[in-house]
Amino acid sequence: MDYREIVEEVESKRTGRKNPAKETTEKTLEKLDNPESNYKTVLIGGTNGKGSVVEMTSELLQQNGKKVGTYSSPHLKSVRERIQINGENISKKDFIDLYKEIESIDEKLSFLNS
Repeated sequence: MDYREIVEEVESKRTGRKNPAKETTEKTLEKLDNPESNYKTVLIGGTNGKGSVVEMTSELLQQNGKKVGTYSSPHLKSVRERIQINGENISKKDFIDLYKEIESIDEKLSFLNS
């Protein structure tokens, strides 16, 4: 599959659910050897201002020599905006590679609208 086909496939899995299926997500992460446990995280939540706080926090950490990955939702133009490393969108190649790795697990994951 090429990048465009993968984006169409991902977007076809949209769901109106407000919360992801916790059990399915946990199973998927377990099958990937829990990659989320290999790095420190900061969760920024709330009603207003999350994007600005993420940008400021990311910039502050980068200025202090840290490599910063962010995930945000929703995207404006490209699904690749959702995953960034040091402020740069994930590359098409990395997006494709991650999609293929996650799809090979065969869990029924969905794509949240927000």
